[in-house]
Amino acid sequence: MEDYAEIKKFLTVSTEFSERIDMLVLGRAVGESIIIGENIRIVIVKIGKHKVSIGIDAPRSVSVARNELLSEEENQLVIDKISDSKLSQ
Repeated sequence: MEDYAEIKKFLTVSTEFSERIDMLVLGRAVGESIIIGENIRIVIVKIGKHKVSIGIDAPRSVSVARNELLSEEENQLVIDKISDSKLSQ
């Protein structure tokens, strides 16, 4: 039952986050990938009990960082930039 509570908490947070920034949510299996733009590929490498391992194939000029390593201010800047770019489309 504890696992269910953790999953429910994660899904609630994920849903709240995705609704805030109008996020596309895709389901993928191990070995499947997602292409972003013309030169970024995200591959599902492994799916564990509580985490998913992904591979990112992108040019060195593309900055990639784990969200939890960003400061709160940096994270908010990223969210704001995403929101702003969606409004200008």
